[in-house]
Amino acid sequence: MDAEKIHHLLGELHKELASADALPTDLADEAREVISDLSRSIPEAEGNHGAVERLEEVATKFETEHPGLANAARQIAVALGRMGI
Repeated sequence: MDAEKIHHLLGELHKELASADALPTDLADEAREVISDLSRSIPEAEGNHGAVERLEEVATKFETEHPGLANAARQIAVALGRMGI
């Protein structure tokens, strides 16, 4: 998967965040920070394993109350993994 697709998926996750109901502010801020970090570092994201791990943590936090957000975050993490990041 190329950097363009990753940017698209990050944009989709950002849209999901914007439309999510009753999302705790701290969790939304954490997710936006990870999205921002990853957006800035793609395609040179090989050194950004920490952001990918943070994205997985965010996905886990979303799992119960916001499964759509969790799924979107995991899709990005899987795509980055396929890129070797």
